[in-house]
Amino acid sequence: MSTRYRRTQIIVDKPFQWRATLIGMTYMIAITLVVAIPLVAMMRANGVLLIGRGTELVELYETQQRFVTVSLIVFAVGITGAWVIFNLWRTHKIAGPVVNMTRFLHNLSTGDFSERVQLRSKDEFQGLAGAINGMVEAMAKRDETMRKDLLEIAQSGSMDRLVAYANDHLSHDAPDMAEAGATQPDPAEPVPTA
Repeated sequence: MSTRYRRTQIIVDKPFQWRATLIGMTYMIAITLVVAIPLVAMMRANGVLLIGRGTELVELYETQQRFVTVSLIVFAVGITGAWVIFNLWRTHKIAGPVVNMTRFLHNLSTGDFSERVQLRSKDEFQGLAGAINGMVEAMAKRDETMRKDLLEIAQSGSMDRLVAYANDHLSHDAPDMAEAGATQPDPAEPVPTA
């Protein structure tokens, strides 16, 4: 694997990863509160029943109440911490490939067809990376063929061959160009020279 696209940090897309983590933390805290509020209410109701009972029983109850409260806090902190770690790991498998492909496509826009998208084996978007790599290979072959053809035409010095070549290679793009409002060059018109 190329070290160029190797991720060494868990946080590769801070806004996306932190937003997903905070949403998950909110859910975890809400679930904890849904469990804790009825439990605390039930414990307080039991405490009211102990009024007028012996001090040993009240002390035992207060010890249990502290234990349950501490347990709930530890549970809430633990489950929230576990969620943060899991979510950062999981979003890393999504955000990392997106960051890698974005960098790759930026480099591709400069005309460098030698690179390929390289993801780790367990990352998401393996299919998309494969499709992008196939597209780049096809673009590289087409670019190489066109460069060879244009070099050959330039060496021959024939303007007619150049116009014919341009018409042949632009003709299969004509439907897309027509939809975009572009016009195909007229072969009868002279080609402006610089």
